[in-house]
Amino acid sequence: NLKDTKLNDGTTLTNEISNQGWSSTSSPAYSLYNNEERSKITYGALYNWASASSGKLCPQGWHIPTDKEWKVLIEYLGGNNSAEAKLKEAGNGHWIASGINESGFTALPGGVRYWDGQFDGLYKFGVFLGSQSSLSSPYYVLLGTRTNLTYYILSHARNGFSVRCIASSVP
Repeated sequence: NLKDTKLNDGTTLTNEISNQGWSSTSSPAYSLYNNEERSKITYGALYNWASASSGKLCPQGWHIPTDKEWKVLIEYLGGNNSAEAKLKEAGNGHWIASGINESGFTALPGGVRYWDGQFDGLYKFGVFLGSQSSLSSPYYVLLGTRTNLTYYILSHARNGFSVRCIASSVP
């Protein structure tokens, strides 16, 4: 999961610690689960939509996957009903409901930070922001304790989720 605290143009992201600061910011920001630095080591940071939609969150040459790119990966892994287990880290070292990591993606359950600043879901779910593309609204992909991967429309731009970056194609 992405751990960057700067955009790829060198701009430092704000680490919003207070619930009030998190709920009121409309600028690119990140948070660490329960504001604990040690959570970043394993689970990465949680980013708001302003960070993800900036186009600068991933390192140069990388980008946040579009819904089409997620769908290609999911279909390659056998569809929504089997992709989740194949994307999640194998075993139960971090997940309550373990995966098999057949894909090598090694998704980790970094939880979320809701718009009001509350944290939830560490060990239970990994929620990954997607870049807006053919969908009419920003979205996220949820891997959790169920057996199928799910897409959701982002209902609040100030929720904080994990991010995975993929290499941009070379022309």
